[in-house]
Amino acid sequence: MNFSLLKNFQRASVIEKSPQKSLNIFEMNSADKKELANSVLNSKGVIRIFIHPYYSELSEQAPTSIEPKKDHKQQYELMQKGLEVLLKTELEKAPPLFIFEEEEKVQKTISKIEPMSGKRNYIVPTNPRVPSPRIPDVVFNTLKKNRGGWEYFIELMKSVGVRKVLIAGRNFNLTEYENGVDFAGNSCIGKAVDALENNFEIDLSLLSYPNTRNDLKK
Repeated sequence: MNFSLLKNFQRASVIEKSPQKSLNIFEMNSADKKELANSVLNSKGVIRIFIHPYYSELSEQAPTSIEPKKDHKQQYELMQKGLEVLLKTELEKAPPLFIFEEEEKVQKTISKIEPMSGKRNYIVPTNPRVPSPRIPDVVFNTLKKNRGGWEYFIELMKSVGVRKVLIAGRNFNLTEYENGVDFAGNSCIGKAVDALENNFEIDLSLLSYPNTRNDLKK
């Protein structure tokens, strides 16, 4: 953990933390970061991220190919119900929850989850149809060095003590090989794993769609 940054968070205690439960990571102030660091400490360094859980639901003209198929409908409903339960939790030791959402749909998602949120959750705006975080221009222009969205997210997570990431959401696709199955590198969860696995311990959730970690064992 970067203790110098934590000291800075403590000095910023006079800054009020954001009042709403759903907070865009690019709008966090010093008090918000201190709050996140404390939450990560309580969860022993673990966070949970959901990749585009409302993708088709929030698309006004979503292609039918991304709608839940009949044979995957039960898994889709499980993912949605699981997310709702996680949002409603008020447990102090529950891992902080990060929802990755396309930038243009962030406000719709916040409006949807804010009423059911029991504690703070974090929104990570992404580029369209990919999980890579999109740094707003107003933030990018203040950075001392150029960096990509994943680099920004990784640096922020390391600064607050994150060691392990639980990944859920959609789409989690698999590719079949002679010896079994593995990640489809072009799926959103596959891309997120590729981006994070060199910096954190990664664990796949059962709250993914259309496949889950159990399908890797087949």
